[in-house]
Amino acid sequence: MRCALESLAARDLSARAARDASVAALRAAVEEMVRREKRSVDDRIEADLCFDRTLVRLTGNDTLCTPGPPSRGSIRISINWAGLERAVANMNARRHIKIVDAIESGDPSLVSETVAEHMGAAAEMLVSGAA
Repeated sequence: MRCALESLAARDLSARAARDASVAALRAAVEEMVRREKRSVDDRIEADLCFDRTLVRLTGNDTLCTPGPPSRGSIRISINWAGLERAVANMNARRHIKIVDAIESGDPSLVSETVAEHMGAAAEMLVSGAA
């Protein structure tokens, strides 16, 4: 569900002629993730979730924002279940900057591919422990 919603949001943002403000806001969210790298896991989770919320919120589409709270709860459960090492590896800011770069490119196909790759790698890392 997250992959579909976040891909839709990212594609929407990438299709906008005036996407500079959205890209700047997403880059700021990634910078916040970097700033929190030495903080507690809870702080890092919140920064990671903030990126996701920012991505969806920037669309201005309330329908995309609706599933947010329940899915965030399941995200926290998945992270806690996977263990600290896998969760921390998954919250790497460099993985998120690829999404921002794809949005900035304005190429919706690249955006879809990048978000799908991001989500697939996250699921693989959390479920199987691959780093």
